[in-house]
Amino acid sequence: MPTTVYDLFKKGEELCNLGKYEEAIECYDKVLAIDPKNIEALIQKSSILYDFGDIDEAIEYLDKILAFDPNNFKALFNKGDMLLELEKYSETKECYEKVLETEPKNIPALSRIAYALSLLGKPHEEIECYNKMLAIDPNNIEALKNKKLVLDKLKNSG
Repeated sequence: MPTTVYDLFKKGEELCNLGKYEEAIECYDKVLAIDPKNIEALIQKSSILYDFGDIDEAIEYLDKILAFDPNNFKALFNKGDMLLELEKYSETKECYEKVLETEPKNIPALSRIAYALSLLGKPHEEIECYNKMLAIDPNNIEALKNKKLVLDKLKNSG
C-alpha cells in the first residue's frame, strides 16, 4: 500500500495508464490531501477531468496551481487550451500572453494568441502576432500562410 506522496502519485500514473481514471483521481486526491500544492497531481487531476468533459472543474485545478505559481507554463497552456474550447477567447489570449511574459519567443503561445484574435475578429492584431512569430522564425510556414490569408481577407473586404 503506497504511503508516500511519491508512491501515491506513481500509483495514480499507473492507474491512468490502465484506464482506471476514477481510482487514479482517488490517488491524486490523497496526494493533494498531504501536499495541496503538488503541481503534478493538480495537473494530472485536471487532465483527467478535462478528458471526461468537466472543463470548468479542470480549470479550477489549474487555477489552484496559478494561485501559488502564476507563471506555471503547463498550467497556463492547459488553461488557455481549455478556455479556447469554451469559446472564451479573450481569456484564452490572456493565458498565452502570460506565457509570453516569461517566454517572449514562445511561438506556440503566439500562434494560439493569433488564433484567438482571429476568433475575436481582430485581424490587425492577428497580423501583429504573425509578425512577431516571423521575427523569431522568418521561415515559419504557419505564420506566413496565415498572415497572407488575413491580408487577403482584409484586401477583399475593404
